[in-house]
Amino acid sequence: MKAMFRVSGGRWSAVVGKVEPGTFGDPELDLQIKVFCGRVQVMCEGFCPVQKRTAEPSDAPTVLDYVDLFDFTLSDADIYDLLHLMSVTDTLCQCLHDGGTIPRLCARHGLRPLGKRKLRRKTGRPSPLAIEADGLWFRLPPSLAREAKGELRGGLYR
Repeated sequence: MKAMFRVSGGRWSAVVGKVEPGTFGDPELDLQIKVFCGRVQVMCEGFCPVQKRTAEPSDAPTVLDYVDLFDFTLSDADIYDLLHLMSVTDTLCQCLHDGGTIPRLCARHGLRPLGKRKLRRKTGRPSPLAIEADGLWFRLPPSLAREAKGELRGGLYR
């Protein structure tokens, strides 16, 4: 799988790539999302906006359910960062599914390409996210992402 884009922030990262339709047993699933905590892969799932819209809240485990399978010690900021990352990843996947590009979406939201740099988090505070797509880097401050404190509805992130 060739990565189409990466999102990272705090301890978390997500890598999204194109897969052959049917890889996950459904021809609608054409994007693969791998979520990592540090270097440990926490989950790998397919993205499908149709399933997100029609899914019942109790249909599938949440990303936090997968994280609980590992012996990670997570702060409130770590959990916020994960939900923020998943929210942004979901939005970016929807953009690709709709035929858009990540750089155009970032530009539409006022994000300018930056040089690659390490993003640092102040202890106990949410992290900014770094989005890497098409050789460009974008910095997304927590204030620009939709609120991730509540439970996210649909797909992997219920």
